[in-house]
Amino acid sequence: MKSASAGDLERLEVAVLRAARSIRRAWNERLKPLGMNFTEGSLLWHLRDKGSLSQTELAGRLHVGKAVLGTYVDGLAERGLVERNPSPGDRRVWLISLTPAADQYVDAFEEVDKKLRDDLRSGLSRDQRHMMAEGLLRMESNLSAEKPSAVDS
Repeated sequence: MKSASAGDLERLEVAVLRAARSIRRAWNERLKPLGMNFTEGSLLWHLRDKGSLSQTELAGRLHVGKAVLGTYVDGLAERGLVERNPSPGDRRVWLISLTPAADQYVDAFEEVDKKLRDDLRSGLSRDQRHMMAEGLLRMESNLSAEKPSAVDS
């Protein structure tokens, strides 16, 4: 692994972006033998965890647009891992559900998740992980809050 220069260490944002890219790449490499990527695995996991969800709910949970999510759902449906069913409460809404064939994929996703978390957390104390999580959540919150820019003032 390439070590960071002193200038890079002063740039928290750069470190966060590089770490996020590395983590996503690690997920996708470890899921490649299953024929899926991180987003597809997460989609299946959310359906197992929460049950049937609308495309809008899934898009929100995965932080992707509804159209992008629709592409993932289409691919997983073609593989027989999910299906669309009409919502009993609103005929305009389709609920996405797992099929029994998805069970082995979600199980494998959970195994990859555990191993990757162990690898990622190696050498970090619980307190360090907690501080990092709090800091990242604060940064996300700071960006999601509507604040006038200096140009607007």
